[in-house]
Amino acid sequence: FWAITKKGNIDLLLIQPNGLGDAIINKAYTDLIISHMTINNNSIIILASDAWKDFHPILHKNISIKFFNLEKFERNILYRLHIYKFLSKYKFKIAICNLRWKSPSIIKNLISFVNADFKSICLNHERHTNLNTELDTWSKNFNISCFDTNSDQNEISRILSYYKNIFDLPQKLNPIRTVLRRPDGKNPVFVKDEKYIVFHIGNSDKRRRWSIEKFLQTANFFKVTGYEIVFCGGERESDLKTKIDNKFFCYINQLTAVEYTILISDAAAMLS
Repeated sequence: FWAITKKGNIDLLLIQPNGLGDAIINKAYTDLIISHMTINNNSIIILASDAWKDFHPILHKNISIKFFNLEKFERNILYRLHIYKFLSKYKFKIAICNLRWKSPSIIKNLISFVNADFKSICLNHERHTNLNTELDTWSKNFNISCFDTNSDQNEISRILSYYKNIFDLPQKLNPIRTVLRRPDGKNPVFVKDEKYIVFHIGNSDKRRRWSIEKFLQTANFFKVTGYEIVFCGGERESDLKTKIDNKFFCYINQLTAVEYTILISDAAAMLS
């Protein structure tokens, strides 16, 4: 962990158990929230997944952040107790978890343990209505606020709508662009100057992976239409590298989150 020095009462806990895609979006809106609130940075803690580690150098000064591994938290009781021990040091005014669906145990085991005056989670997976109903019922039993964003299928606006509901933000807001392109405008890795498409083939939950065969079929379709194809993913997708044809660029488990964001910003499209 990094910069965890405070003990006692804290104004805000942002729980961010995100995969890489959601981490990039939530990072932008976390910056926006902090800039619009009167809370002192010294009174904010972010409990974030490992996907946030690359954002460490560009987080707001004086904000404390603790990183944790989603898979270990879900499967290892000793690791979970380690996180609980950290959380037990604090009493929070507000604790929120804006999580696209993963295993519900992650949400339940995190937010229910936190000692906070106000706690909130977001229901936001339109394909799992039974799970949403279960979590809604469960949250009422534990006096946890639930906000349903299932009517909004756009990932970026869905995340923002939840934050607007919790923090009463202005309706017309754009995320703060804190991950910028390099001054020379070049990508962090070599990609031909032609148009390219990024294929993000990973998922923080392997149970939700789309098959590599289908990704390759789609990549071949766009390749013959004139696009360069860039395959990306994290450490968990390392086993797929040998299946990717050398006619495509492959940067699986090679880019930082910042470099990846730069790569996406210049792409013609991204498939995930």
